[in-house]
Amino acid sequence: MLYYKRGSKLVDSYGRKIDYLRISLTDKCNLRCLFCMGEDGVDTLSHSEILRNEEFYEIAKAFRELGIEKIRFTGGEPLLRKGAVEIIKSICSLGFKRVGLTTNGTKLKELAKIIRESGVSELNISLPSVNEEIYRFITRGGELFEALSGIEEAQKQGFKSIKINTVLLKGINDNDIKNIAVFCKERGLKFRVIELMPFSNQADFAKSGFMPQSELIEKYALKPADEVKEDLSGKNYNSYIFPTGERIDIIAPLSRKFCGYCNRVRLTADGKILNCLHGGGQFDIKEVLRSGGDIKEFILSVVSKKPLKHHIENDMIQSRPMKKIGG
Repeated sequence: MLYYKRGSKLVDSYGRKIDYLRISLTDKCNLRCLFCMGEDGVDTLSHSEILRNEEFYEIAKAFRELGIEKIRFTGGEPLLRKGAVEIIKSICSLGFKRVGLTTNGTKLKELAKIIRESGVSELNISLPSVNEEIYRFITRGGELFEALSGIEEAQKQGFKSIKINTVLLKGINDNDIKNIAVFCKERGLKFRVIELMPFSNQADFAKSGFMPQSELIEKYALKPADEVKEDLSGKNYNSYIFPTGERIDIIAPLSRKFCGYCNRVRLTADGKILNCLHGGGQFDIKEVLRSGGDIKEFILSVVSKKPLKHHIENDMIQSRPMKKIGG
């Protein structure tokens, strides 16, 4: 059954309002992070496979008219996409209430100002470590100073929200978590740690590198922040405090499912809609658009198929690498 009438919000078959769209502009990236790329990091989509600039706009417009209120541009590294600024600016003109960008920060030194002027107000910046050697190891050759320079420039440009995201890797960066927390506190940045999720291209690494939130909490003697509620309050994270006062938000999709509150769908760079990172299939809106089909009806049909929850714990992992989905 489709839950749609003119002017209403997208609602899936379990009654969840879907009002958040993540748009991957490209699967290309200038880093090769262990938790994302795997060893096949150089493989990218061909030009003919990727959505054209105007197609991103048309799809985003349809989602906006169906009730999507928040969007986030992702990648790969979204700022590597040719015409990224033009795409972002055109989509921002559609009047979304919140617009964010997820980036590794290395292009912000040169592009933060124009991105802010284009309408992006929220940044999520991936920062796996504040130690040069660990950062270089995780990113397979990345230079930490480029990311730090980007963060500094972003703060100068006055983004409404800047969050630092760190994927937790056991035995690799788990000893650096406190240092990142201090770094964020000193600069007034929000800090989030994310449990490692498995994807087909790095399933073995995901098992060896996985560290549950319970171990992180014990390792650093973290205490719940005041706003942590037993009912989860619809959030996809819980907040904690280090004994020395630094704050950390933990997103734990494996240790603590929050699927019941999921409000998002994803659009990949090659025009596939995904209802869930780890289940529910993929649906080709590019083909519908290019063949002259009704993309609004297609979106409604796809959202009606959104699964109740993921099944990562049963080894049902996503066949598409993370870099071909969007962070």
